[in-house]
Formats: sequence, structure tokens, C-alpha cells
Amino acid sequence: MKGLYLLLFASALAVGQFATHDSLTIPTDELTIGTQWTSVCVLNEATDKCAFILHVPKSGNIAKLVFNTGSVTVANTLTVGIYTVSTTNGDPTATAYKGMAVGTVTPTATTQHVVALGTAATAVVAGDVVAVVIAFESWTNGNLQIRKGTISTYGFPYSDVYDETGVAWTKSSSFPVTAFEYDDGTYPYIPGVAAFKMTLQGAFNSGTTPDEVALYFCLPFPAQVRGFALLANPAPGADFDVILYNAASTVLATKSFDGDVSTTGSSGGLQIKSSFNSPVTIAANTWYYLALKPTTTTSVRYQYLTCASTAMMAAVAGGANFQLATRTDGGGWTPSTTQRPLFSIIVDRIPQGSGGGFVVTN
Repeated sequence: MKGLYLLLFASALAVGQFATHDSLTIPTDELTIGTQWTSVCVLNEATDKCAFILHVPKSGNIAKLVFNTGSVTVANTLTVGIYTVSTTNGDPTATAYKGMAVGTVTPTATTQHVVALGTAATAVVAGDVVAVVIAFESWTNGNLQIRKGTISTYGFPYSDVYDETGVAWTKSSSFPVTAFEYDDGTYPYIPGVAAFKMTLQGAFNSGTTPDEVALYFCLPFPAQVRGFALLANPAPGADFDVILYNAASTVLATKSFDGDVSTTGSSGGLQIKSSFNSPVTIAANTWYYLALKPTTTTSVRYQYLTCASTAMMAAVAGGANFQLATRTDGGGWTPSTTQRPLFSIIVDRIPQGSGGGFVVTN
């Protein structure tokens, strides 16, 4: 399971027993970066560059690179490549990494671009520090934006921008927005990196189609679900329920909210966290729905992310085992393997194996 970050001390309990620990939010990343990737690198001169400094996630051959654009005033051709990083100053060097030759793309606005390298980076080594660099192949006029994270607390990975006017690289503690596609078609998860296209806002209520939105999820181990965390924004008076269903849509737990008893007015999502009145034990390798259901005709906004492909979802915390699902009037659910609502479950117990030690799930 990608990016669940469960590293828990296990006492010597028999197989099948549960250990209680501080609560864990699964998936971990979405609520912290959901509305926080709206910053951009602006490229508006011939030698301007945007770089993302990060670790190679696994050994193999990197065939394609991913980046996201904001606005594009003139579609000047871009080059995209992987380079080594100076151990002296932490900036990209001019040395191509592992035989890589750059790929090129004509950018379009607000798009997730998946760019094939001219020559793949071969025999890459997991843990190597590299720079994904986006630059102009040719430039005449105009400017464009490359998306990066807004949160300014990242020491690593980080963003780096080269400005022709200042003739220098300037590091930014914003997280990278990128991904690697290997020649086997996989997209490994990279902690601290946003691989998705963008977070979007949907508005719905008890009279819309759909009228229920859910995180459709499956864990590789049994667990006790204590509560939930959502990124949503109810309008004043927008009452809603948060419901945990099993795969047959049987209600396992419900928490009801009064839309007048919350803060409102944020243009982005608000974190809504609570516990169910009674915890629910869920089974391993079994699908469940954590649903947001408005109970009035006043709309609730929710946020979700999207990826260019099902394979790319593996680069998002939790991988393809966390999906968006919708339904109307209590009918059948329609899942999406390329989208996910920014909903998480809060777990406070997982099983221990015999003999003690650590339980590691990643």
C-alpha cells in the first residue's frame, strides 16, 4: 500500500489481536496538500527554468516525466529532462542523468503533461538525488506557469527556479508537482510530491445528480475505523451526513452535521474531522465507502484530485485503492479510477502479529 506511513510498535500479541495506538489518517497527504498547490514558477525569458529536486523512487528506467501548467500566454516549445544535482549548492547541474535526452512538448494551459524523454534515463538508482528541469527549447515572447506547491515548509523535496534576469537559481520550499513513468508503465509513489493534475471543487445537494460522493477504499489489513477527515465546504444551512458503508451499501456508521454549526466562506476546502459514535472494524482486502451526503437542497462543496491515467494514481498516497465514487437516490455506485475525493479515514487500531516488533505498511 503506497504512502500510508504506518510504522507502529507491536507488542507480543497473538495473531488476530489488535493493538491500540495514536490515531492515523489514511491516506495521509491529501488534507495537507489538497488546496496547497496553487503556486507557480513563471517562465517569461529565454533561459528561465523551473526545477523539482527529489529522490529517485526506485531503480529501473525512467521513460516519461510529468508536470502541470497554469496559464500559457504563448505556447513556446518546452524541454523536459532529468539532471544531476550539485552537492555544493543543491541546484541542478547541466549534466544529464543516466544517459537521458530531453523530451519536448508544446504546452497548453491548465494541463497535466506526460512527456516522453528523447532517450530514457537507464539503470537509475533508487535514492539518487535528481532534478526534473522544465525549460524553453525556443522562446520569442509571452510567458507560462509551471505548477508547484504552496506550502512553504518543505526542506526536501523542493522547487528551484532559474531567472534569466538575476542569472541565478533560487530555491523554494514549495513541494514539487511531478511524477516519473518507468518503462514498465509504473508510477512510483514519492513522499512529499504531488502527482495529480489539480484539486477541483464540486457542488452538490440532496436534489442534484449525483447526490452522494464517497471515498471508495480498500486496506490490505483489518483495522478499526474511529472517524474521518474531509476537505469540504458546506454553505450556511447545508446539513449533511458522513456515512461509512460496506460494499453492499449497508450503513456501518453515520455522523450528522448541522450546516449552521460550522465555519463557512472559504474559497477552498475546510477540514471537517470527527469520530463516529462507535468505532467500526473493517476487514482486509475488502471495499468500503466513506460518503458525504447532503440532506438539504443547499449545496456542499467538496474537493477531489484527478490523474491523467489509472496507472498514475499509484503515484498518489494510497494508490489505486482509494477512488472517487458517486451515486444518486441510493442507487448503484459509479467509481472513477483516475479521481479521488480528499477524504480520509481515521484508524486507531490495527492487528499485531505474534512475536512483537514493528508493523510496517507502505
